[in-house]
Amino acid sequence: MMRLALAAAIVLPIGLAACETPQRPSNTMDARMEGQFFYRCANGERVEMRFTPTAGVAVLIRGDSRTELQRMPTASGFVYQSGETQVMGNAHSLEINTPGQPPLQCHMEQ
Repeated sequence: MMRLALAAAIVLPIGLAACETPQRPSNTMDARMEGQFFYRCANGERVEMRFTPTAGVAVLIRGDSRTELQRMPTASGFVYQSGETQVMGNAHSLEINTPGQPPLQCHMEQ
């Protein structure tokens, strides 16, 4: 009985440590994170994304224009869409697709 208690005292903390979720750096972002992020785009434009994952929405702010986008299912990264406007990306970059325009590549500001 004493051996069993000793084994449990050793194995239990090791098992719990293996289950801990590693902390992400503060500059990463995916569909589960919430907040305001700024991106610099290939055309020199600066855009803002405001993510509210609990509501399943994000807001794309380009100049004076605000577009509310709904989160879409994806295997990795994130995809948000409103009509024909789509924003997809990962922790450090995004691509904005709007009707009649070529895709716009943007990278998160540091």
